[in-house]
Amino acid sequence: MGHVVSNTPLYHEVQVVSLKSAFEDPRFKPVGKEEVESIQIEISVISPFEKINSPNEVNIGVHGLVLQNGGRSGLFLPQVPIEQGWNLTTYVTELCRKAQCPISVLDEPKTELFRFTAEVFS
Repeated sequence: MGHVVSNTPLYHEVQVVSLKSAFEDPRFKPVGKEEVESIQIEISVISPFEKINSPNEVNIGVHGLVLQNGGRSGLFLPQVPIEQGWNLTTYVTELCRKAQCPISVLDEPKTELFRFTAEVFS
């Protein structure tokens, strides 16, 4: 969970998103008291997006990816393909899946791809 764009200071975003992640992420059960001591928080501060023409302009482990097509979009942080053991083809395929689009969406003129970097710390 997180915000791609924010007008508030980073320390405030960390507080807000940490609480939302712990208690409001629909993918997981809320964090219990017994888990608090073992939690590690990872923060990715992302760079501005750079429009690209092809997934071949992406370096695995360096660039995050954003796909936008009409009202659908998907975003993966740069560390995701490394953590998952994905090559570039799988990275792009999974991004399309996350955006709920077929892989053929990459050939559509209205589809936009962006890359970005991230400063990651925990």
